[in-house]
Amino acid sequence: MNFFESNVWSETENSYVADVSLPDVKKGDVKVSINANLIEISAKSKGNGREGQFYNKFTVPERGDIDKITSKLEDGVLTITLPKSEKAKGREVKVE
Repeated sequence: MNFFESNVWSETENSYVADVSLPDVKKGDVKVSINANLIEISAKSKGNGREGQFYNKFTVPERGDIDKITSKLEDGVLTITLPKSEKAKGREVKVE
């Protein structure tokens, strides 16, 4: 079992984003699951005459809305997008 590298969560105004490099992995060979505050990724690589299995897990940012998480595999990169919860986005307070 090999561990693959993942970038640390980056943060935008409305979400957290993690990019995971998965070369030679096809969409149907990737599984992403959430258990409590952990994201687990497993994948099978079949390319260039080689096969391999990959596994990694990392913590979900506590201010993320896990009910709205999405993932997309494109050009060997799995992008996981975790929208921020409404409380984490902040807001302007009216001055009276």
